[in-house]
Amino acid sequence: MEFSKSITDNKLTIHLTGDLDAQGCETLRGEFVTLAESPSFALVDIDLEHVDFIDSSGIGLVVFLFKKLRTQEVDLSIVNIHSQPLELIKLLRIESVITVTPLASSQI
Repeated sequence: MEFSKSITDNKLTIHLTGDLDAQGCETLRGEFVTLAESPSFALVDIDLEHVDFIDSSGIGLVVFLFKKLRTQEVDLSIVNIHSQPLELIKLLRIESVITVTPLASSQI
């Protein structure tokens, strides 16, 4: 799992590449914990354009970040999601709580 960050105005975008599975989450966990403890943005986007697989570990990490940011009045969105990750998000009805924007070629 690779990640990079970009900042625009008061929004942080986390760009992920690879599988968001147990192994991938180990790479991100520290970064997400640090972000959740002291966010300095009003909005955080997780860009999943280059993520083709997500499992329960990945879902758990995203939900963890969502809950922590929400207590500090920071909005979290999942953007550019597609294929298997989108199907799992829909199956778990996560889009009813977290704003989800599919990749242009996908539908929610």
